[in-house]
Amino acid sequence: GLIIFIAELFTMTFLYWLQNDLTVWQSNIIDSIFVTLLCTPLIDYLVLQRCRPHFSNQTGVGKAPYIFIISIAIILAILVFIVMAGIETLSGLRAFVGAEGLWSKSQKGAIIHLVRYGATREVQEYEIFQKLLEKPLGDKQARLELEKENPNLEVAYEGLIRGGNHPNDVRSMAYLFREFRHFDPIDRAVKIWEQADGLITQLDAQGKEMYQLVSSGVQTSKDEIEKNTGAILILDHQLTTLEDDFSL
Repeated sequence: GLIIFIAELFTMTFLYWLQNDLTVWQSNIIDSIFVTLLCTPLIDYLVLQRCRPHFSNQTGVGKAPYIFIISIAIILAILVFIVMAGIETLSGLRAFVGAEGLWSKSQKGAIIHLVRYGATREVQEYEIFQKLLEKPLGDKQARLELEKENPNLEVAYEGLIRGGNHPNDVRSMAYLFREFRHFDPIDRAVKIWEQADGLITQLDAQGKEMYQLVSSGVQTSKDEIEKNTGAILILDHQLTTLEDDFSL
């Protein structure tokens, strides 16, 4: 039983260390101990009960049960790790699907309130536009940080939370982005995300231009407002296409 526990604990700790960052090693060890404590009695029951003491009296067989036990323990630990890594990956994918929904809703809401601002000239509409634009800008902050060779994960987490994502999801999202960034489907999605961020930057600039037109104190012509509104709606159409492509 002690051999099984030590073998599994070592293997699980090493696999967790490979999967996660050194900064969270305490959590890795706690997770490893927990999983090992759950798995050890199972192997005890399935394996040790079949390794009878009288076998050790036979020449050349004494060490065989222990080698077999350690091998089974390592295999089981690897299988548990694969399952948990798979759950972590799927959790990250689910979080990104939800994040895209939040991103799209914020973008559409920002467009609506910016167009209303041009029509009504009520400053509250522009303030709502700025507030809604914070979510796409927060996600952009996270993407730019995660693209770095040695990202500051706290900055990335902060950006994802600023984007409206649940704090419990940001670790899985960062893990998925970093570990699968060069996997073709993820790479295509991130490139689409990058294009959308560029359009969001343009939308932010159009919003500031609209604000200057309305708040300048000079009688702004209707044609100038309509021209700016037309450019905003073109951006909205382009963003809708990218949002659909990202989801796909």
